[in-house]
Amino acid sequence: MPPTMDFTTTAMARPFIVDRTFKSFSKNLQGIDLQNCRLFINIDPLPSNIKRKDVIVVARKYFKEVYYNLPKKANFTAAVNWIWLNSSSEFIFHLEDDFEMIRLVDPKEIINILESEPDLALMRLPIFR
Repeated sequence: MPPTMDFTTTAMARPFIVDRTFKSFSKNLQGIDLQNCRLFINIDPLPSNIKRKDVIVVARKYFKEVYYNLPKKANFTAAVNWIWLNSSSEFIFHLEDDFEMIRLVDPKEIINILESEPDLALMRLPIFR
């Protein structure tokens, strides 16, 4: 297991998409059981006809602890600030609610690179090879 890692997500009220996202990460993120991890999620009130609490129900299927923010108004910058300021782990794995992990990824490799390069603050997974 890698060092302490929290997951952060900015989301909208789209539980069906969030479920697909978390399912793909649960399946393809090697060496990490999301059931042992914390999730910090901001859920914006869009679309307005879907209950945001349904996204929380989905998140709890995958993560041990789910901390959420339900702002009255959608604001991506405020959402990112909230999720990142509330995480206290050594490493944060950030994913948007509509990301999909389609290949196996070993986060230990990413952490090894981050630890070996002191001037490196973040890495992102490319959409293309």
